[in-house]
Amino acid sequence: MENSEKRRTEKRQRGLEAIKLQEIAGHPFTPPPEENEIFEVFAREGWSEERCRAFIMKRIEECNATGLTA
Repeated sequence: MENSEKRRTEKRQRGLEAIKLQEIAGHPFTPPPEENEIFEVFAREGWSEERCRAFIMKRIEECNATGLTA
């Protein structure tokens, strides 16, 4: 496994573990499963952090403009 792919896999695993711990603790800010799916897409397709951030910011701006939730 190439180094960057290994880092992505490790980062994804840490994220999934964090989500599971938040669910167990009943953390009020735990996103619903459908919101986690987009992060799975980011990881699977190897999106850079900058690209992920830009996508999320654009989605927030669109939701704010229409009065919907992200």
